[in-house]
Amino acid sequence: MKAPPGNVDNFSMSDDDSDKVFSIYSAHGGKLDKVKFRSVLQKFFDHTFDAYISGMGPIDRDQAMSNFEKYLSRYHGFTRPEQEATRVFYAVDSFASYT
Repeated sequence: MKAPPGNVDNFSMSDDDSDKVFSIYSAHGGKLDKVKFRSVLQKFFDHTFDAYISGMGPIDRDQAMSNFEKYLSRYHGFTRPEQEATRVFYAVDSFASYT
């Protein structure tokens, strides 16, 4: 995982890395297929990167995760988005020590 210097808004993972994170996510009961997961993974980074990694955002980690959960509920129809958000978080954290 890497962000271009000085530009965390364009953070992304390689396809190979996102496949590895997807495998971890799936092993823990993740509900999304690989195509949707890649889209959700990018949104996860969009919502949480500043709070978890750079520490430069206007919101804290709890609010960042809450915003990501709202995204999962609104755009992917999860009735318990906190469970899916936790799966995504732990898959990323297992792969790259996100915290």
